Amino acid sequence: MCPDQDEQLRRATAALAAAGLAPKPPVSCGEHNRQGGGTYHVIEFGESEVFISTLGRLAAGTDTDFTARQTLESAGFRWIDGTTGAIRVTDLCVWLTGRGRAWRVVAGPSVSRCGTYRCR
Repeated sequence: MCPDQDEQLRRATAALAAAGLAPKPPVSCGEHNRQGGGTYHVIEFGESEVFISTLGRLAAGTDTDFTARQTLESAGFRWIDGTTGAIRVTDLCVWLTGRGRAWRVVAGPSVSRCGTYRCR
């Protein structure tokens, strides 16, 4: 089951604002990158940004941004650091939107963060 994306984005934005980071409104990765769609949103603040997953309470950003990391972890998000993000997972079964069939994919550091998938 997919998480309530609007609630997750509200929670992340409110937590970042409460920490004094002055976040901008979240945008989808497709809008942020000016291409397609995907499985996360981007929240910019100052000279930084964080990525909030649409697949679960997951967040990522630069490993040097400890305030954002601690803030989002305190708000119930699991931070995906460089070490965790570098783990390669093979043979994931995902459903491509509108196609109705499973595709095998490899997720890892060389794979684009954006894709057009839906929860099933």
